Amino acid sequence: DLLRFPQFNNGRLWAREYGDPEDSKMFPILRSYSPYHNIQPGRRYPAILIGTAETDDRVAPMHSLKFAARLQALAATDKPVLLEVQMKAGHGAGTRRSSVANEAADRLAFSLKNLYMRLPPGFGRP
Repeated sequence: DLLRFPQFNNGRLWAREYGDPEDSKMFPILRSYSPYHNIQPGRRYPAILIGTAETDDRVAPMHSLKFAARLQALAATDKPVLLEVQMKAGHGAGTRRSSVANEAADRLAFSLKNLYMRLPPGFGRP
């Protein structure tokens, strides 16, 4: 939500990079490419997997939660719109290797299924 990011966590520090939505000149620019505000009602979107972390102090998880909820409510699609929230995790630094591997496996499985791909016979066997 590029119109409200300064109100959450460290978002106010991003205004130099993204622009300040309180600035009347920047507001329409931010609105034009804000993913949250550009979800089109009734549009058919592809399968989407959105990831966030419960205690991310850089990018407030509510951005992902709002985006997923809006997509699920407005999109006219039979494709999944999924939200994966890593519990007891932050922005990535210090994440256990097992968690990184599990997340990568989830993303790979999601991609393979939704791109209708198949693994070659014997894949993953020693």
